[in-house]
Amino acid sequence: MVWLYKQEGPHEKNVNFDGRACTLFNKDNMMPNLPNVPLNTAGANLDTDTQVSSIPRADRNENWRYPSPMQFYNALVLKKKTNKQEAQYIKEAVRAHNAVNEKSWEKIKSWEDMHRECERPELRRFVGRYNDRTLKSYFVSLFSRCGKEIRYIIDYYDDPRITDDLQVHIDARPALDSFGNIIDRIRRLFYRH
Repeated sequence: MVWLYKQEGPHEKNVNFDGRACTLFNKDNMMPNLPNVPLNTAGANLDTDTQVSSIPRADRNENWRYPSPMQFYNALVLKKKTNKQEAQYIKEAVRAHNAVNEKSWEKIKSWEDMHRECERPELRRFVGRYNDRTLKSYFVSLFSRCGKEIRYIIDYYDDPRITDDLQVHIDARPALDSFGNIIDRIRRLFYRH
């Protein structure tokens, strides 16, 4: 799961979960805006601190924030993708999540290096498509290059041959949905950074 947390933002309707209201949907990250309080007893002792990422936001002069372990666990609870016994591993899951996001950002920046006229690429929004069955499972991110939206596809694969502790192969590239992105894919074959 790839998820960056936005502290405040556009909301749709609220949903009540176990006596607590939380925003059902945030258009910036396609995730619920979750309270930073436990939704069940297993998450009661999880850390509530969020971390600032290195990824600049397109709509304001700040960086995106990663979810706290509490928020990360709450997201899994709401999606019914965890159980109470797994709460003890959430801190490490968040650490891995944040590291994968940072590595993904580095991959995106390596593509954006071909556009030096834009000094600071920014993340506008992102959409996880982890439940879709495609040739490659992907994560769609919309970045801003000098105010223009550029869509990237990011695939993640488990790869035990990778020597770091994450063992995740990250394949990030511009989506083939514009002439400029097609040209970038061709240019990349000859580009040296």
